[in-house]
Amino acid sequence: MEDRSDYEVLIIGGGQAGIPLAHALAKAGKKVALAERQDLGGSCINFGCTPTKAAIASAHAAFQARRGAVFGLRVPIVEVDFPAVLDRARSIVMQSRASLRRGFEGKENPALLSGHARFRGRDRKRFRVRVADRDVTADRVVLNTGTRALRPSIEGLEDAPYLHSGNWLDHHEVPRHLIFIGAGYIALEMSQFYLRMGCRVTVVEKSDRILQKEDEDVVFLLQRLLE
Repeated sequence: MEDRSDYEVLIIGGGQAGIPLAHALAKAGKKVALAERQDLGGSCINFGCTPTKAAIASAHAAFQARRGAVFGLRVPIVEVDFPAVLDRARSIVMQSRASLRRGFEGKENPALLSGHARFRGRDRKRFRVRVADRDVTADRVVLNTGTRALRPSIEGLEDAPYLHSGNWLDHHEVPRHLIFIGAGYIALEMSQFYLRMGCRVTVVEKSDRILQKEDEDVVFLLQRLLE
């Protein structure tokens, strides 16, 4: 017997837009399913906003401790336990993932479908989608598949163990010297993190200014501060 389920709305991708949409549509009376092939929460929860802000908080604490004299405090030694910093960030990620998953537990609507989703064509006016090993049909499909880190076309990069947004949490040692290619807000944010963890940092930007999309007066002040 064919394993098949029918829904009014199928949302592909369990990121920061797809999850609240699934719950809102279900609450409005629609029969909804959300398909996610990996971890709930998307880039923000898993390697973006949540873990970076947690790690940056640790970096800020180390920075302030080194400036203890400014506040009339004697902090003779500040030691960074880099694996512990990343473990703390990962633990917050795991808590967030678990919380999102609990929102689907014991519910048939919205339903959570684990697996990679592929369009298989049409079933009359309905979309036919394969999620892992089951067929799903839906009147409407919402694509919330998110983004990946863009790998620049640089000769030799594929042979280098480079860091990017999707794997930085897996590297437990502070690099001796880290080069950031590009001076956007993410690069500058993370360069400050690694600098405060004890890494030598170089930011490479091909244009004549950092933060290309920001106002010039903001860029001027920030660049002066960073220098």
